[in-house]
Formats: sequence, C-alpha cells, structure tokens
Amino acid sequence: MNQPAAFLLIVVFLFGACSSQPAADNRSQNSNSVNSNTVSNLANDNVDELRSSIQIPYDPEEVAWRVTANRIVAVILFTPENYKTLSSRLNPGEGKQAQVAVERWFPAELITMSEMTGETTIGGTAYPATNFYQAPYTEGNATLIPETNYVIVELQAK
Repeated sequence: MNQPAAFLLIVVFLFGACSSQPAADNRSQNSNSVNSNTVSNLANDNVDELRSSIQIPYDPEEVAWRVTANRIVAVILFTPENYKTLSSRLNPGEGKQAQVAVERWFPAELITMSEMTGETTIGGTAYPATNFYQAPYTEGNATLIPETNYVIVELQAK
C-alpha cells in the first residue's frame, strides 16, 4: 500500500471513530432522559398491591396510584353502580368542595378536565376517607369527581 493511501485510510478511520463516539453518547443520554421521564410519570396499576396498602370498598374498574414517603395517592375508577353506592354511603354534611392537584400520571380523562379549565387542579367533593383507611394510612380524603366515576384518595400515614 502506498503512503497516501495508508494516510487516507488512517484519517477516514480516525474521523469515523471520532464522529461516531459523540453520537453514541448522545443516544445514551437521550435514552436515559426518556427513561427517567417515563419512570417519573408511571403509576402503579396493580389493584392487589393497592389493596395491601388501603381498603377499597368496591371492586374498581381501574386504579392508578403512587406512594411517596408517608403518603399514598390513588385514582380509582368505579363502575357507575359502585360509584353511586359509594356516594350514597357518604354523609352529605361531611362533604366539602375541594381542588385536587392533577399529576402527570393521572388518567388522561382527568388531565383533560384540568386542561379545559386552564388549571392544574380539578374540583370535586372531598369526604373523610374512612372507607379506605388501613394502617398506617389512616388520615386523608376521598374526593369524588363530578360527571365521572373517579374517586381520588389521598392518605397519609400517622
């Protein structure tokens, strides 16, 4: 092989190695960003695991929940019948109008409701969550969201 051809081969090899390395690093960084964003937006949807932490008085259609430190937040979708039954068992005198902060992992329907109002919250009627208490989560509210069958349960450990 002559010298110019060998030189050209070395330059091409070095240029290719140098230019591909940052691309691989960028892909890895982007992948890590996506993964950490995805993890931070994920909620647990396992109803059996949720039942090991709190009481659920009726079978839900869907659940999404997260635990942080001494707090658990669960978004529970009941059938219309179970939602109505739960609503009828609550003492109307105990209900108070409340705003619940909508988190990124909430079901799309609730996120859309908050976006339609231009707020990061949705309104509902909050009741003491006694139907959902299970040690250590024995303090908090269950907020019924109107025009849906969702109940947002926010409990703290004592």
